[in-house]
Amino acid sequence: MATLRASLSLNSADVLSTPLTLTTVANILCDTGSLTRAKILGVAAGTLANARVVYKANDKTEVAILFVRNLSTEREKYMYLHEDQEETFAKIPGGSFALIPVNPAKTIYIYGTDVDQIAEYGVFGLDSSAVALS
Repeated sequence: MATLRASLSLNSADVLSTPLTLTTVANILCDTGSLTRAKILGVAAGTLANARVVYKANDKTEVAILFVRNLSTEREKYMYLHEDQEETFAKIPGGSFALIPVNPAKTIYIYGTDVDQIAEYGVFGLDSSAVALS
């Protein structure tokens, strides 16, 4: 069993009326993970045929930790995450990232503002031997 250590630091002198300094760390049990760079295929929610799968349902047994980074240099080039036929639950601007624990029983799809944007994504957790990704 391996451990994925995720840490996040938020700092700002002027976003609130007092300075903000927040740091948190999580240790997540994993036995596997993956990291992929791929082009965005679709530009509309609900068209699953053109959306790229970034996590396949039941690939992980307890929790799936999804990392997505939008490699676009333009902030207005968004990437959106949604599960199955559900509403979009994340909007990631160019140059930003998200680290999200997702329901391991749902397939997660990504689409973007433009076709051919590059997404970097990875999934970490405890593998289910019952699910084949190909």
